[in-house]
Amino acid sequence: MKIKLLLILSFLVFGFSSTFGSTSQSKISNTLEASYLQANRDFVISPNPATSFLNVYLPAGFENAKLTVFDVLGKVIYDVEMNSLKSSINISKWNSGVYLVKISTDKATQTKRFVKQ
Repeated sequence: MKIKLLLILSFLVFGFSSTFGSTSQSKISNTLEASYLQANRDFVISPNPATSFLNVYLPAGFENAKLTVFDVLGKVIYDVEMNSLKSSINISKWNSGVYLVKISTDKATQTKRFVKQ
């Protein structure tokens, strides 16, 4: 089921990108991310790899989550309380490399990896 959903999402994002302008493509991406969040209980980070900004999207029920970013050595690079389901982090001054994004609530903790170029 997850594979089918990812294939459909990939087709929609990449298949329609030449048809629609950047504004429409952004709306499609936001809609697809919202659909993914409704279908899954995982948070989403994009783009990955990232160069200047990292967007974090939380599923419903993850309000008031704590977002922490670690480098591969375990050093805390960024730490904030998220009061909304979407956040954008300026990573332009961070060193290139691999980072871990951890989302924690009272009920769950999830961690994902991203690459800063």
